[in-house]
Amino acid sequence: MLLPHSAANISRLGPACIHVLKSKWHAEHVDALVDRFLAVMAEAGCDFIPVHTLSGCLEMPLAAQDIFEMERGRLEAVVCFGVLMKGETAHFEMVLNTMTAAFAQLTLAARVPVINAILPASRIEHVLERSGDNDLNKGIEAALATVETVLWRRDIRARALP
Repeated sequence: MLLPHSAANISRLGPACIHVLKSKWHAEHVDALVDRFLAVMAEAGCDFIPVHTLSGCLEMPLAAQDIFEMERGRLEAVVCFGVLMKGETAHFEMVLNTMTAAFAQLTLAARVPVINAILPASRIEHVLERSGDNDLNKGIEAALATVETVLWRRDIRARALP
């Protein structure tokens, strides 16, 4: 059962160094996710977020690593959007498993969160439900996770300083 997401009481983040990676596949749905994400982030006070379009989801780990290096010391999160449709071959599982493992490895190695907002789905109806103009849009969930994670990391760092 899907639960709606509400950004009604989103915390104030303010300016942050966050980048978005998005796949060009299923652009209509991916763009709907990214648009909702950016709208919620703007409500949190973070209204400048570069968006990078990639050929597909499998390219995201390398792109994230490039952004880690480009924004070294400033980057607070990378948020990845895409749609993976399950077909008749094992390609879906290969891409999903490779990306998930790479995102975890990158997060730990670079000490920068990679927020995974990629929708793996077996039916287009599932994608429509999660990318629609409604409170089930995964872009809202990704924004909430990003704001909470960045604020938590800022807080923990502030406490660690003498």
